[in-house]
Amino acid sequence: MKRISLTALVVLSTVVFLASCSKTSVKTQSLLSNGFAEIVYVQTNDPVQNAIIAYQNNGDGQLQQLPGSPFLTGGKGIDHDSIRVIYSNASDNEIIISNDRRFLLAVNSGSNTIAVFNINSDGTLSTVPGSPFPSGGVLPVSLAHWQQYIYVANKGRTSNQTPNFIAFRLEGDGSLSPVPGARADLPTSSSPCQVLVSRNLPFLFGSEFTNNISDYTMNSNGSLGSLPGNPNVPAADVQGLCQHPSQNILYAGFPQEGVTGVYEIIPTTGALTFKTSVSGAGANMRINNGGSLLYVLNPYKNAVSVFNTSDASSPSVLAKLTLKNPGVIYRNHANPYPSSECASLSLSSNEQFLFVVSQNTNWGYSPDTANNNWLHILAVQGDGTLTEPGEPMQLPVGRAVFPRGVAVYNMSYN
Repeated sequence: MKRISLTALVVLSTVVFLASCSKTSVKTQSLLSNGFAEIVYVQTNDPVQNAIIAYQNNGDGQLQQLPGSPFLTGGKGIDHDSIRVIYSNASDNEIIISNDRRFLLAVNSGSNTIAVFNINSDGTLSTVPGSPFPSGGVLPVSLAHWQQYIYVANKGRTSNQTPNFIAFRLEGDGSLSPVPGARADLPTSSSPCQVLVSRNLPFLFGSEFTNNISDYTMNSNGSLGSLPGNPNVPAADVQGLCQHPSQNILYAGFPQEGVTGVYEIIPTTGALTFKTSVSGAGANMRINNGGSLLYVLNPYKNAVSVFNTSDASSPSVLAKLTLKNPGVIYRNHANPYPSSECASLSLSSNEQFLFVVSQNTNWGYSPDTANNNWLHILAVQGDGTLTEPGEPMQLPVGRAVFPRGVAVYNMSYN
């Protein structure tokens, strides 16, 4: 990515709490209402004091910020100088929930650390002792979890700071321990954006903004073994990666060209075989549980494309939705851009909503002084297409902050 850069209202039952029940959790309140409760976590990426904002969704798409939110990470987000260096803001999976659903992890890109929180029964967060932990490199931007290991993509910032993919062991108390030898260094200009572990195979894939998809074997001790050869890529700016939930198909986003690539994962070797590319969108992406719908961001248009992936290896564009409140159009190198550009997305756990974070990228480029940092709440229709019935929520950050990262936690599973 470049330099920086609801449904109808549902009337909820009123729950009256006696003073003796004043400690009733948000989760309990939600379940008393309609049996559904999830928390939507958004990372502020504030360069002075990074934090996680937590919102409660009772299943109707109307969000309410949790008491105590935002929760400080103990580190910093990306500052403006870094935004303008080697596509620092091109990333995905900046915050993740651990596979056992006990912990939330977040990158502190501006202070080279990883924050780890306990997820409490009411969805609030409490810092794990010792957090934040060193990221094992410079400018961490993406996280993935496989077995007991957390993998980190460290983007690096200058020519003498080597980017890498590196592993840590997630201990039972939430702390992170370095894994000896579990580091793969990358070319200094590679600008890794995302680290993704296969859903069913011991392989790790990494997108690099400078024309490469890295692939590795993950060994039982967490170390990485490089696989020979690089897959064909149809453009020079790989960013988002997503695997089909039931087939060995990997999708990759190419935002500057606005295309989505399709690869077959060879299960015996982990190698990627290029199948095709499809025009439309091309950045971060998410797929539904059934594998029939792929949602892909187009940041330069502040839009979300919907792909029909019923035929996993041959997706087709189903629809595109331009998000509300794009702000004024400004120019950079003669190219027009909206002041607000979509950066992160996550489906709700019931797949009825798609949450999209858009950043205010027009900072210092035009007289516009609006705060274009939004959380869009999109309604998923019966055919998988999207609408934006209501106005987006303005995120409680300054206009010179670039929020990124969103994750959903379904408390009904507890």
